[in-house]
Amino acid sequence: MAFRLMITGATGFAGRALIEHFEARGHRIVAPYRRTAATFPGPEWVELGLDVEQDLANAFMRNKVDAIIHTAGRINGKPQEVIAANEGFCDHLLRALARAGQKPALYFLSSVSAIEPSGIYGQSKRNAEKMIAQAGLPRWAVLRASLIYGPLDTKNVAMLIRAARHWPLIPVVGGKKIKLQPLYVGDLADAFQGLVEGKGTNGAIYTVSGPRQERLTDMIHIIQDRIGRHVPVIPVPLAPLRPLIVSADRLFPFLNLPVQQIKALHDHPMYRSDEAQRDLDFHPRSFAEGIAQYL
Repeated sequence: MAFRLMITGATGFAGRALIEHFEARGHRIVAPYRRTAATFPGPEWVELGLDVEQDLANAFMRNKVDAIIHTAGRINGKPQEVIAANEGFCDHLLRALARAGQKPALYFLSSVSAIEPSGIYGQSKRNAEKMIAQAGLPRWAVLRASLIYGPLDTKNVAMLIRAARHWPLIPVVGGKKIKLQPLYVGDLADAFQGLVEGKGTNGAIYTVSGPRQERLTDMIHIIQDRIGRHVPVIPVPLAPLRPLIVSADRLFPFLNLPVQQIKALHDHPMYRSDEAQRDLDFHPRSFAEGIAQYL
């Protein structure tokens, strides 16, 4: 059965991957975007001007959507920018639905950083989750995702791939201590597909992560093995790096340094996706399998 879906954050990495996934399955996509963003063929684009709430409300009143997949957000930037993107836009979206008198299903892409809110990013995602829970929608759910990677990515794992291909040596933040649970974007799309198809528990908050923890150094070695190029990997202690990158961001804000990501790096227990695997037919692939698919 084909649905009419609104996907926010459509010009971002995850949003665009989700559009491709759902279009390939015959669903029609409505995609809000800001004037400065680059669009592409396929979706029905909705331009957002200064009055974001009204522009969204007008879009809902013109055409009813069956469900919203809300991926729009921001990790880095000034605190007020991160809050505006994660909490402010979510508030606009919910108020626009109220103005239009519509109550579609809403599925939100949150982050594992919201489990035990880590920094401004994690707290703003947690606050957005609360807004959605209190909005009185007939059906909603949250996916708290770990580090997402895959085609169309330009940051995170994509940066590791560029380093493995071109750099004479690769500095590794945190050395061998930092572990991540990279999630292939196609597996994230499968989880959202399960929700759109009506699987899962209404009001559930699911963790969706890679199947195992991967040390950052091991991730680089997997990439090096795949592309057939090996250069030295140099550990960089995390403790002195944090204040340095915060200071650099204050001096050179135009560089858009990954301050929030560096702050959020810490040793944590393995995230488990048992409920998502049981309810949503979510079966995440290993990082080695994902990199093989990616490259």
